[in-house]
Amino acid sequence: MTAHEPLFVSTSIDYPIDDLNLSFSDYIARSRTLITQARADLDSQDASAIIDANSPFELRPASPTKQGVLLIHGLLDSPCALKEIGLHLQASGYLVRAILLPGHGTIPGHLLSIHYEQWQQAVRYGVASLAKDLDEITLVGASTGATLSLLYASQHPEKIKSLVLLVPAIQIKSGLARFAKWLTLLGKHWPRALWFTKNPDEITHHTKYSSIPFNAIDQVYQLTELLKSSSPPKVPVFYCISEDDATVSAKAALDYFKKDTQPESRLLLYSRQSRAIDDRRIILRASTYSALHIRDFSHIGISLPIPTPCPVSPNTIYGEFNDINLAIRNRLFQWHLLKNDCKRLTFNPDFDEMMRLIEQFMVHSFPHAFPDKR
Repeated sequence: MTAHEPLFVSTSIDYPIDDLNLSFSDYIARSRTLITQARADLDSQDASAIIDANSPFELRPASPTKQGVLLIHGLLDSPCALKEIGLHLQASGYLVRAILLPGHGTIPGHLLSIHYEQWQQAVRYGVASLAKDLDEITLVGASTGATLSLLYASQHPEKIKSLVLLVPAIQIKSGLARFAKWLTLLGKHWPRALWFTKNPDEITHHTKYSSIPFNAIDQVYQLTELLKSSSPPKVPVFYCISEDDATVSAKAALDYFKKDTQPESRLLLYSRQSRAIDDRRIILRASTYSALHIRDFSHIGISLPIPTPCPVSPNTIYGEFNDINLAIRNRLFQWHLLKNDCKRLTFNPDFDEMMRLIEQFMVHSFPHAFPDKR
C-alpha cells in the first residue's frame, strides 16, 4: 500500500444524524471528533483551521429573529464553502446552521459506501434542530445540497418557508453518470473502476475532495432521478445558475424552474449573452468581466466572493473549463499556440449583488423587475 492509499479506503463511520433530538452543539462536537479521528493531514500548525473548515457550524445573529437558515453543501465540498453566504445572512438577523453531509470532511474513501439516504437524513436532522427554536426555515443548498433541499421541501412543504438553490444538480451534465452504478459494481472485482478520478495529492486539498468515486456520482444521479418523479415544491424558490456550467445542466434547471408556478420564485441566470427574457421572474446578469479576464462563471465559484487580494493574472483567462478542455488549452499555451493559459474560476465577482437579490427574496420584498445595475 502506498503512502496515500489509506485516503481511498472505505471505513465505517457512525454519523451523528439519527437522533433528531440531539442538540446542534453536540452534533458539532461529535462531528469535529469524527473529523479529527479520520483525517490524515492534522500534523501541522493548520490542524485547527482544517477541522474548523470541514465541521458543521452555527452563526447566531446579534439581533435574532424567528427565522433560520440551513446551509447544505455540495458533493466533494465542506461546510466552509457556504460560510460567506452564512455570514451575510447572520448579519441580516438569521440564525444560520450548516450541516456536514456524510462521507465529506474526512477522506474521499468514505464516499465509497455512502448512500444518498444518509444525506437526506442529515437534512432531516438539520431541519429538526432549527424547528425546535424557529418559526420559519429557509434551506440554502449548493449543487447536490440544492437537490436535497428540493426533495425535502417537496415532501415537507409545511416545514419550509423558502429555498435558495445555487447551481442545483437537477441533471448531471456528463452522460457517464448513468453508468456510475455499474462501474461501482465492477470495482468489487477491479478496484481501479471504483474511481472516476484518484488524485495522489489529495491530502493537500484541505476543504474539497479532488478524488471522485463512481459511487458518489451514482448517489447524486439517483437523487436527480428522484426529482423526475416529484413535483416542484409549493414554496417560493430562488435559483442561481450559470449558463456555462460544465458540471450540471443549466437547461435542465431552467426547464425545472418553468414548472414552478409560484409567482414569488426567482431565477438568477448568469450568461455571456444579453437577450430578452419572457419570464419576469428571471434575472439576467452578465458573466463576462473583461477587466478581470473572466470569460464566464464556474460551477464551483458561485457561492464565494472575490478574495482579497483578487487572485487574477493578466496572462490568464478565468471561467468554466472541464478538466479535459483545461488540459488541452494549457498544453496549446505551452506550445505558444494560444496567447493565454486558462484556469477555472473559483469565485463569483457578482457575489454582493447575488446576496442582495437572495436577501430581498427571503424577506419577500419583490419589486416588479430586477434591473441589472452593473
